[in-house]
Amino acid sequence: MSEQDQILAATSTRLVDAFRRIEATAMADVPILNRKLSVQCVGMSVFGQEVLCGLITPWFINLVLMPMAVSVPMRTGAKTRIALPGGIFEFIQSHHNELGAYRMCSLLSPVFEFDIQEDAVTVAQAILAEVLAPQVEAEIEDAGMLAIWEGRLPEPEAAEPEGTPVEELDDEPKLLRRRAMFGLRSTEEAAS
Repeated sequence: MSEQDQILAATSTRLVDAFRRIEATAMADVPILNRKLSVQCVGMSVFGQEVLCGLITPWFINLVLMPMAVSVPMRTGAKTRIALPGGIFEFIQSHHNELGAYRMCSLLSPVFEFDIQEDAVTVAQAILAEVLAPQVEAEIEDAGMLAIWEGRLPEPEAAEPEGTPVEELDDEPKLLRRRAMFGLRSTEEAAS
């Protein structure tokens, strides 16, 4: 097993163990749990210096980015935009005592629409495939989405007024004197 495969397997185990404990403790009596689902990581891959995966739990399906090395604690709840091959996605920074710092992008919550684990896995894998596939039009679409995230709306395109005549241009350029440039009459005009 390669070093990268060991990192991916260890990260998957850490995520699954931590979220199983969260399910058994903090989420135990929360009514949004889909008891037909269990905690599972899918599509583990290296993205830069982080591990990217889909995380299925009985209460959500999210993308997770987790540093491969020990990381500096991040401000929990802060949002960051991450450029993935399929576009720009907003992740929320989090921290857990067992996991350290990590980031999550919410995909589905709650997850009552799934009757079996395999369906949730299929959906998570399909989403990861889209997120990791380069998009031709992603830049154009993401520019508009980025403006919306920042609280800016795209400027409406200015319509050209109808019926405005286009002036004919002289073929010969006119000599522009400094006085005319400042709106002053030329000496020739003053003499006439």
